[in-house]
Amino acid sequence: MSNYSRGRELEYDVRGLVEAAGWSVIRGAGSKGEVDGMKADLVATRRGTKNQDTVWMVVFQCKRERV
Repeated sequence: MSNYSRGRELEYDVRGLVEAAGWSVIRGAGSKGEVDGMKADLVATRRGTKNQDTVWMVVFQCKRERV
């Protein structure tokens, strides 16, 4: 399995966990591009529970150690 494939698999795993927790997730494929000016693998957003005007945003950079 290539490094790219292993990294993509990790990003999908993390995305699934974050989505299961109620967040919306966008994947910036391959870390070769930018998402809104940031080098990011995943960007997750969620509205506040008490104040719908509040939006939380978390930026992820996923790395897998070479084995």
